[in-house]
Amino acid sequence: MRNKESKDINATSGIICLQPFYFMEFTTSGKIYTCCPSWIKYSIGNIKDKTIAEIWNSEEAQYIRKKMYLGEWQDICNPICPHLSVFRHDNNLFLYDYIDALEVLTPQLSDEIKGGKIHLQSSPTIFNLSNSKICNLSCIMCDRLTQVDDRELIEKTAKDIFTHLSSAKKLVLSGLGDPFARPDTRYLLINFKDENSELKFDLITNGLLFPKYWEQIKHQKFDALLISIDAATKETYEKIRIGGSWETLLQSLSLIKENRDNFNTVTLNMTVMRHNYREILEFIVFAESYGFNASFQRIRGDWGDQNFFDMQDSRAIEELRKIIMHEKSKERNINIFWGDLLEFMGKESKKS
Repeated sequence: MRNKESKDINATSGIICLQPFYFMEFTTSGKIYTCCPSWIKYSIGNIKDKTIAEIWNSEEAQYIRKKMYLGEWQDICNPICPHLSVFRHDNNLFLYDYIDALEVLTPQLSDEIKGGKIHLQSSPTIFNLSNSKICNLSCIMCDRLTQVDDRELIEKTAKDIFTHLSSAKKLVLSGLGDPFARPDTRYLLINFKDENSELKFDLITNGLLFPKYWEQIKHQKFDALLISIDAATKETYEKIRIGGSWETLLQSLSLIKENRDNFNTVTLNMTVMRHNYREILEFIVFAESYGFNASFQRIRGDWGDQNFFDMQDSRAIEELRKIIMHEKSKERNINIFWGDLLEFMGKESKKS
């Protein structure tokens, strides 16, 4: 729980970010991070030559935790991190007096953090597998093809993670590729069985293979299901999501709706670009028709004229602003997450 009052950065009552104490993200290179790799400056080790247990308390991991206790985030974090954005906005901290209530922490881990430990006896509670590019689609804005899979490394990682799942809180599948297309993540989904475990799965998927594997995985506990769609019409969908079928998607969404109670949240996601930004309102109505949430973020990277944000296309940006402002004036029966769109619009407003 974050405090509601402004605190000095060197306050002893709380900590800026807790991720270095419970989170591991795996990448195609074998490097492991305690946060999104673009948000933090250092890897804590490589699964190629060490185990998860060894990496979890590496010198790098302990250094990051020490700096976080001290509030010296500039030495370890990049300013683009959204957790830092919250802190920099109002200096809010995670208060030590309240971290026992956080679901991501075990009682032992909570005690270790309150005790200022940098070498942890507790294992990570959340794993994020961003270590394989295998997918059943080739979306026009996806950079997964710049990655190189190492099959032996992927198999080693899956085997090591499997031994930690019973004590973990969450497994995120996946930050790269599709969890149903990837053999390693599919194996974990199908074969993990521990009725006493608190483990829940987060699924980030295009949803097309959901019907094929649902009967084999429905015994699991799920938290969030995020389905990347990027369109509200068949024409736009199949233009962006190469290899996808709008009819197959609709069948998948219907099955997910039938099994809605198995998931804590279900969200349809759009990466906003030139091809689809005029469909934002229709996309929200589409999500609402299923009772699912809607989320957005702007396209990033060099994708030609699709990235009208970096191109500073004032006409498209102004049109997008009007679309968003029109939507924000409405009341919806679902949650809408605007991601970094509102922050971008705020910066553009200050320029003008």
